Amino acid sequence: MLGWFRRSPRAGSASPLPTRQQRHAEALEVVRSCEQDGRPLVLYLRDFKGGARTVHSQYYEQQPFTIDNKLLEQVYPELGVVFVQSEAEERHWEARPDRELGPRGPSLMLADSQWQGAVARLIDIADIIFVDAPVLSPGTRYELETCLSRGRLHKTVVVLNAPNFMRWKQREHTADEGDELIQLFPRVAWSDDLYQQIADNPLVRDLFVRARRIAGLPREERLRLREAGSDARAFRVDYDGVADTYIRLSAVRSASRRPWHEDPWEDNWERTFWGFHRAVLTLHASLDLGVATARQCAPRLIECYRAMVNLLGENLINEKGMVMRGHYELCRRMSEVAVEWAAIDGDPRRRQVCDDMLREATRRADMLRSRKTLSMGGVPMDIPYGPILKTLYFPHLRDYVRCPREDASRV
Repeated sequence: MLGWFRRSPRAGSASPLPTRQQRHAEALEVVRSCEQDGRPLVLYLRDFKGGARTVHSQYYEQQPFTIDNKLLEQVYPELGVVFVQSEAEERHWEARPDRELGPRGPSLMLADSQWQGAVARLIDIADIIFVDAPVLSPGTRYELETCLSRGRLHKTVVVLNAPNFMRWKQREHTADEGDELIQLFPRVAWSDDLYQQIADNPLVRDLFVRARRIAGLPREERLRLREAGSDARAFRVDYDGVADTYIRLSAVRSASRRPWHEDPWEDNWERTFWGFHRAVLTLHASLDLGVATARQCAPRLIECYRAMVNLLGENLINEKGMVMRGHYELCRRMSEVAVEWAAIDGDPRRRQVCDDMLREATRRADMLRSRKTLSMGGVPMDIPYGPILKTLYFPHLRDYVRCPREDASRV
């Protein structure tokens, strides 16, 4: 594998920070140790078209940081950490007198003609993969699709920029939670949700616990584990605490939300909704991996589906008609799934709540299909209806449910 990368001699430097050539040579050594000694590898991939790496938290008391440098501080050299150098970013930081936030870890210098093959190989051997995706460029899509095709879904962490309330008006290439590719990944974090203790963040902690357990094994056992596919039962990914963290964060955000028309910057709808959706994905991933049973997951899945139906049902009326967060037909489908999980759960109270939710979602979906959306003085108003959320991935179907505009025939 090492021959895939452009080798650079280790160059001396008076600077306290390593040179680019030194960082490249160090990255080659980290990769060699991973392949020959079975040392766990943390791979950090970043879209080079996404601007600065710096994470600016929504909380003023927290200082800006960069994910790659924090990984370096918190897990290296116990775990191998490798990045890929960006020419534009290297030039940016070389020109700045203050380089505290500049890249300084083991990082490969990859030629444009080689990076895809090299990154695919790194994805194959990595135990933890961070894909920092401020935008969804073709390169980032390649990395995410490679993580899926190489069976690395459960070990991949997608990092997105914090959302704002006007996400649907942003540029098309901006990475957002509603993208069909992003929706496939259970571990998706907003950059400022990682804070600065990345390795101990409950959304990814289980991956680092697993990697450190492997790092503590004798070399021969590490190599046998890697030859066995690195997913031996004793070391499989377990998503310990991940779903509960998503639910807790979403519940807090739901309780603190303000209506969009009162304060759109405090709306927090996307963080709330997609947190519940990721909890659903995580619970299904736990079922797929055999680390949880359907009966264990049922109460939390019901909680998530109920919350998402309520969030999707939000709507507003403006001069262009009625706009909903989602689609009542989608609410109906989700309510059906909740009823199915309520049957598995066996609690009659939860079953009754889900049955009631399904009846109401069905009533509203029928109302919109009949176009009796609103009335004024007893006269029906024919108001165009357009959902903001067009597509949602259902893990139990392994497919998406797509929701066109109700008035699509008129547009």
